[in-house]
Amino acid sequence: MTPGLLDTDILIAYRETDDAAVAFVQRVRETENPQVSQASVLALLAWCPDADDRIRVDAFLSPVKIHTLSASVSHKAVSLMRGLPAPSRITPIDGLVAATAVLLKLPLYALAPERYAGVPGLTVFPAR
Repeated sequence: MTPGLLDTDILIAYRETDDAAVAFVQRVRETENPQVSQASVLALLAWCPDADDRIRVDAFLSPVKIHTLSASVSHKAVSLMRGLPAPSRITPIDGLVAATAVLLKLPLYALAPERYAGVPGLTVFPAR
């Protein structure tokens, strides 16, 4: 498997113990530490209903390589989103994740890769 960035949808599905997402993350962990955007971390933390869940999320994230957000990522996300036809199929978080992948020249693994269709410079693989 080519090293790449895990999309937010994988992290949320993993948190919800979705079988396919759990299996995919386990496969990634067999060869490398998962890589995620800091934007995905923010989304994942926002989904935590209580302190116990946040502890579980923090434990999951401890070996994960988190790519920080920067002005470059933000500017790239705006550029990518402006280049997509309205209405956009991606959210602002998706835009930041896509920009992170494009700038780092990493493929993006997503459960719903079709959302990212047409994002210039982005290679997206289904998380299977």
